[in-house]
Amino acid sequence: MLFPDVTPATTSEFALAFMLQELVRHEMEREGHVVLSTKAVRPVVGDAVDACADVAKCPFAALQQLPARVAVVIRVVRLEGGLHGEVGFYERGDTAPVETRQYLILPGAEGEFARNLSLVTTDILSLVGPTSTDDIKWAVRLVEDADAAERAAQAMEEAAETEEYIEPLPPRPPVEPVEERDISELSFERRLEGTGIFPRHITGSKRHFMKSNLDPRDWLYVAMPHAGRFVFEVRGGMGIGDEDRDADVRVVLDDNNDNVSEWYQEGPTYSERVRGSLYAGYAPTSWLDVGLLFGLQYSQKSLSTGWRPEGSDTGSSGQADPVSAVMVYLEPRVRVYPITTGIAKPFLLVAPDFRFFDDFHIIDPTDPPVDYPDPTGGVVFGATGGGGLMIDPGPIVGFFAEGTYTQHLGLRAEASETATPRPSDAPPAPEGRGYTVAVEAGVQFRL
Repeated sequence: MLFPDVTPATTSEFALAFMLQELVRHEMEREGHVVLSTKAVRPVVGDAVDACADVAKCPFAALQQLPARVAVVIRVVRLEGGLHGEVGFYERGDTAPVETRQYLILPGAEGEFARNLSLVTTDILSLVGPTSTDDIKWAVRLVEDADAAERAAQAMEEAAETEEYIEPLPPRPPVEPVEERDISELSFERRLEGTGIFPRHITGSKRHFMKSNLDPRDWLYVAMPHAGRFVFEVRGGMGIGDEDRDADVRVVLDDNNDNVSEWYQEGPTYSERVRGSLYAGYAPTSWLDVGLLFGLQYSQKSLSTGWRPEGSDTGSSGQADPVSAVMVYLEPRVRVYPITTGIAKPFLLVAPDFRFFDDFHIIDPTDPPVDYPDPTGGVVFGATGGGGLMIDPGPIVGFFAEGTYTQHLGLRAEASETATPRPSDAPPAPEGRGYTVAVEAGVQFRL
């Protein structure tokens, strides 16, 4: 990675900029990165990265000539609120930063700033993929040459101060090419050593990995398996089926407007409504993940009410305007991937479905005063099955679309009524279809 010298906003921040520069460089080297400083790249790019934070399109041109895919550019400025660090992260193919961050650097917290910056750099480097072996060799050579030149300059200065002559260091011999290891001859455990890839990331795809004869990090970007990762999804779509609830309430009043009898019926009706959900789970192997889906289903509730005096066959009834409602559904899911590697992964899923809906809340009239009973909410059980397609552009993110069918079961999956005699003016019972078809799409993150 390329790390130009920290740019101070004014000369008063020069010493502090140099201190931060050394702290950040030390933390990044401790993370295992090969850090190309300004002095290391000067033989290749000249002064192209001097005061980089203040130069337009820096470090784009330099990245095209260097064995680095990412550059970290820092500018420090002292404002009224304290010292601020302005950080830009650049990739080789873009003149604009892929990410910018602002840090307030408190006195004594310079080391924390350097550590945080090193961790963010590690995350960004993990997203752009591994660096080639040739680029790593070139970068190491540039750093070693710069260190050797600095040691020679220091030796000359010390000799001048003591009036002693020290023969300059001989030219550094060319680096012999490192012999590439033959991965095909290594065991599974030896292939993973020192790569940061663990056996759990390959569970379920070990045969594919061993046959590929690739470095585990390269294989991860080719196969993009899900194994050994926690899975989180943000989802949205449509529910088509028994999404609405209808209720009808009737009462008989005595001369004192007290209820002599009460009756109601309640049940599902067909509609097409939007829904959204979240999913959290874990993939113990590349062909399976398990987790819990929590969703909100938009719906409507419709209500009719009526009353009549005791001893009369006629009374008053009315239909209320539909009101919006939300049902909650939970699904403990099991999802199977017949194809475990590659960009496109079809999948199948099964789950029990638990759908919760709330009570009807009736605003009772006052002329005459009628106390209508509120139809109760409940839960509808069901069985869900379906499938879809996951598109994985990278090892930690995927985009998917799926379709599911849920068969609703139990008493509340159909219209139900109270046990009192059905009134003569009762409307027909709500009629649902007994199922929900859902079409959803979303994005998956794997950690």
